[in-house]
Amino acid sequence: MAYLCVVIDLYNREPVVWNISDKQDKHLSLETIKQLSATVNLKGSIVHSDQGVHFTNTAYVELLEALEAEQSMSRKGNCWDNAPAESFFGHFKCETIRLRNKTLEDLNEARQITEEYMDYYINERPQRALGGLPPGAYGKVIV
Repeated sequence: MAYLCVVIDLYNREPVVWNISDKQDKHLSLETIKQLSATVNLKGSIVHSDQGVHFTNTAYVELLEALEAEQSMSRKGNCWDNAPAESFFGHFKCETIRLRNKTLEDLNEARQITEEYMDYYINERPQRALGGLPPGAYGKVIV
């Protein structure tokens, strides 16, 4: 199994940081937020997630508090609260894993496929909610 933790900017639906692990535990979510905080000041931002144990553990909550970010969570059992992330994961699974129609060999192959997909998703994949632009082009002035 491979697990993907991704942070999506709601402004343009761009995945801004992601991390893959063979374990779905608190380290996956912690490392993802640490990666994000190394490039973006999270002070005053809202970090939304579902109520999985990897987002409710003390270390994760304390990390967000130390970064002065507000934690927001979906209501229990309500996927609609996290619709942008659910939509992203649906596209990711359909457009990568299912279309390949084969089992991934190892974590390195999962990482490679994820990197390729993120490049495609950010720079090429049109988004209806963004007027047909990919996330990387939305809001940027093209001269």
